[in-house]
Amino acid sequence: MPLWNYLHEKNNSPAGANSLAGKVAGFQAYTSGTDGKEPWKRNVIATNLGWVRRTNKTKDSTTSQHDEILVAANPTITSGTDDGYANVSHLAFPDIAQLYFSSNSTNGTALQANSYANVYVVFNEPVRSRGGRVLFQFKVANTVSGNATTAFFSNNAVTAALKQGGSAIINANNTLVFRVFLPFVSGKTSTYKVNANTIQANGVTGAGVVKGGVTSNLVSGNITTAGAEAANLVITGAVSNNAGTFTVRAAKTGG
Repeated sequence: MPLWNYLHEKNNSPAGANSLAGKVAGFQAYTSGTDGKEPWKRNVIATNLGWVRRTNKTKDSTTSQHDEILVAANPTITSGTDDGYANVSHLAFPDIAQLYFSSNSTNGTALQANSYANVYVVFNEPVRSRGGRVLFQFKVANTVSGNATTAFFSNNAVTAALKQGGSAIINANNTLVFRVFLPFVSGKTSTYKVNANTIQANGVTGAGVVKGGVTSNLVSGNITTAGAEAANLVITGAVSNNAGTFTVRAAKTGG
């Protein structure tokens, strides 16, 4: 029995540390010898072709997209509005399958205090903004010697300029890059974790801002029409525990 499938997230346990729930979050196709944290899981997505590994490459200012089919499958091929097993009857809206963190230290062992780092939120389908401006955010909890902080993602240049988030959607068009400030705690090394919670919308001001109803802004990229499913912005306990904690060094400079 493979550990991948085309099931809705509600059919998978939302909790568990280093358990089956964390390994199969998102249900991407993979082999059994895994803990669900591998980098290759980040660019495996569901499309109307089935499970594919998507690679985007840029050369000479031109971006090309390559989809390697891992599991060819489509229950209802319908021209123009077809998203295959990613449709409402199976996987449904894009679910969060994995979290991972950047390292802003030179040796990669821990993150540097009083600086920004990235938290990457990986979905099991490609996602896109349906229009309007919105600032996404979620809490990052401290577990030892620190203060809770907030990670931000913005799809407009105003908040990006304020260093409250970037507009990047990377990997297989399925990963949002959030920015988080890591506060310095004098003489202490701090550890943090993204607990189970829901990504929320912040009160960004200005014309065209989406206020509340954040799920109306981020949708599946499998269908380019207005009928695409809104993304599920719940970070489950399984995904949270599988990501684990990260450390912020007491040092504010150096590697």
